[in-house]
Amino acid sequence: MYLEQLLKKYKQHEVDFVLPKKKGDTHAYLDLYLLYSSPDKRWHKVQSIIFSYLNFLLSEYRSKKMNDATLVSKLYFPEVPYIALGHCKEGIYGRGTGADRAEVIKDYIYDNEDVKKVGLNALATMSIAIGGLGPDLLSDMVANFGMNYLLEYTDEQVKIYGLKTTGFQISRALDPRTFEWNPLPVVQLPYFEKTGEPRIFVPRHLIKRLPFLTTGGFFGHYLQYVLQEEKQDRINSIRTLVSKPKVTLKEIIAELQRKYDSTGEAARELALKKPQYVERYLRNPNIYKKTRTRKKKDDVNWLAYAEELKKIPVGTENAHRYAEYIRKIFTALYSGDLVNGELDRKSEDGLYYYDINFANAAQTRFFKFVKNQNLKAGVVIFEAKNYGKTKVGNAAFNQSVGYTIADARELVLLVSREGVTEKSITRAQRHFLTKKVLVLPISDKDLIEILSDRKNNSEDFDTPFIKRAQKIMQA
Repeated sequence: MYLEQLLKKYKQHEVDFVLPKKKGDTHAYLDLYLLYSSPDKRWHKVQSIIFSYLNFLLSEYRSKKMNDATLVSKLYFPEVPYIALGHCKEGIYGRGTGADRAEVIKDYIYDNEDVKKVGLNALATMSIAIGGLGPDLLSDMVANFGMNYLLEYTDEQVKIYGLKTTGFQISRALDPRTFEWNPLPVVQLPYFEKTGEPRIFVPRHLIKRLPFLTTGGFFGHYLQYVLQEEKQDRINSIRTLVSKPKVTLKEIIAELQRKYDSTGEAARELALKKPQYVERYLRNPNIYKKTRTRKKKDDVNWLAYAEELKKIPVGTENAHRYAEYIRKIFTALYSGDLVNGELDRKSEDGLYYYDINFANAAQTRFFKFVKNQNLKAGVVIFEAKNYGKTKVGNAAFNQSVGYTIADARELVLLVSREGVTEKSITRAQRHFLTKKVLVLPISDKDLIEILSDRKNNSEDFDTPFIKRAQKIMQA
């Protein structure tokens, strides 16, 4: 399958990575903060490499082992080819963090005696306080340092979706042992058949349209709310018999515009004058997320999944098609939380083939319930049975139990076309009592019910799974 076919077959919420555009950039950015909050620990390593590299340069420069020209050259982070994020209007190649921006980093951090260590605080304050940097600076930086891991991730997705690849040259990647930038040998990348353009995939959970570590991100996510709270507290502290007026965000914005000309300039000034704001912001950039009252529009046609599911014929000849569609449904339902859904993956000991294998970071009601029951579900196995007349019996349950590993992988979802019978519940109860693993039988009927509820219920839609799990566990 070429990238053209991938775009026709899958929608954005049905895959874990940013779907590439045929032409031009996707207007989003890699976010440095999100590396560390990622459930995939490889991205934590990228953040560690970034800080280690920048502090190595700080040590070399401050000890006079590195001159100005060498430092600036080491702070040059060109836009990474084939990722296609940002705002390059023609093609997929932008200027990256060029020499002018490398000078900005040098002047603001490396020539600033107050900076003793280059960490998230220093980079965040620089990105917030200096006008004109734009969100692409940190995005390009992350892409440069994360190249080896992005290629690894892309290779995983290529295998998951069966994409065709061909060889391309990568001009530079960091060797974290020597902190030297070297070209990579030819790597295999997915590409568009018509144009021959390759793409490197980026996980969706690492990107934002308004990144946290920018002037706009700092103001929009945090500063306007904290200033609103501070003013409200001052008003509430004044003793008076009359009721206290409520401070609105509109008032805060108007005051800042009068004093600083713009909210952006206010954010830059306050980031420098009151560094405690930046420190608190980095502890929890989402602290004010619940203040949004307008619900995010869900434009996914969930009922279309139900209708398509009904069209898949039963029988072993359509077993792969059924498993593939179950993967698509669960990737969409738990968009960004059930990730890397592999089909027909071989078990570690080579004895089994898992129909579907997901890495799990979901926080819906069902998975919170599973966690509270002390069941390990960092990896979730799905067994998809596209049986017709054959019933889901002991063999299917025994097979599912064989997929589990005590204290590591204790949840299997056994999906079938037929309704879940009392015999299936009894079999699941027996395995839970004897093995302390949960094999949860679910049917097409259950999925259709959940898909019907998903549109207006993004967190509690999987409550029916809880009810069935409770019935099994309370045996």
